[in-house]
Amino acid sequence: MEKIFKTDLIKNYLEQNNLTEKDFCNLCKISETALSLIWQHDSEIELLCLFKIAKKLNL
Repeated sequence: MEKIFKTDLIKNYLEQNNLTEKDFCNLCKISETALSLIWQHDSEIELLCLFKIAKKLNL
């Protein structure tokens, strides 16, 4: 399956800011399930979740 999301950006953000996945989800105001879908490169992720993550990552 082709990767849909650049998960490296999220992983780097977590490492640089010493955050857990749960902390990151709270910061972005997304569910842990949504982040799990991103890790799995699932195309069913809501666009709003991606916008919230992009905003947090200053993209």
